[in-house]
Amino acid sequence: MRVVNSLLLLLALSFQVMAESWPDWVLLTKSDNEYFRAVGIANSEKEARAMALADINTLLQSKITTSTTLLSQKKNKIVNSEFKQFIKLDSRSRVFSNVTIESKHHTNDQVAVQISISKQTIINSLLSKLSSFFKNKKSDAQLSSLDDWQQRIWSVQQKNQLYNIAADMTLLEILSPATSAVTSLQQSFSLWQQLITNYSDQARFEVQSPDSLSGIVELLSSQLAGGQGKTYWLQPELIVKKAKKGNEYYSKLRLSIKVMESLPPFRIVYSNSIKHQQKSDNFIKAKELALNELIELIRSSDSFILFTK
Repeated sequence: MRVVNSLLLLLALSFQVMAESWPDWVLLTKSDNEYFRAVGIANSEKEARAMALADINTLLQSKITTSTTLLSQKKNKIVNSEFKQFIKLDSRSRVFSNVTIESKHHTNDQVAVQISISKQTIINSLLSKLSSFFKNKKSDAQLSSLDDWQQRIWSVQQKNQLYNIAADMTLLEILSPATSAVTSLQQSFSLWQQLITNYSDQARFEVQSPDSLSGIVELLSSQLAGGQGKTYWLQPELIVKKAKKGNEYYSKLRLSIKVMESLPPFRIVYSNSIKHQQKSDNFIKAKELALNELIELIRSSDSFILFTK
């Protein structure tokens, strides 16, 4: 019993020392109606500031996750339980401008930093980002003039952006009063969702390639899965060139794709290629490095890189 009491006493004393070591704002920092505030404690001011920014990111993500504003307003089938799951997993770090350091304090080789960000700054940033995003989107008239396989590619690429944009819309609706600008963005968002749905089943792709390209085939098949209507064959081909300079071995890869009709006369409707080069201490390793990075380029762009000239 004495041991337990001693431990409790030591714990209480440690909390007392901590409270005495740091000013009140370290433990009592609060956001208000105009500013988000957070505190970070680390070995350097830079690290402490980064920790505080991470806390604000977590706070904003929590607001998005717990909000039902967007989900109750959007009836489109795309925004459903899948979106709810996404926003719980979404860990994007938002980049903030006009971050103010309100207070700093050094204690025992550590520094505490209190930062603040104006809610209006975040609102303005979201308004600018979303307005620019929707301004550059194709209209229904533009989409209807495309071939069916192009419409399908467009819908796949747009859907891959949907959840991030939906999260930004949710945050904007939480932070901003109902203004004409917000209402206009809500209308643009709803129209965009509808276009994604309308053009999502215009065609389907069947990826064909030799076993040596199994990694690329699996990735493309996954990213372009689904669709209905006319079937197109997507045929990737990999050309490898080697070179040696001194003790370094170079492997230059060229990945070409062809989109071809699956019925006579088997017309090629699209072709493109991308290149990537890597070096190592042997050809095999250089090729593996280049191929892995090429696959990552395709993955990170949701195949968009293959359909952009």
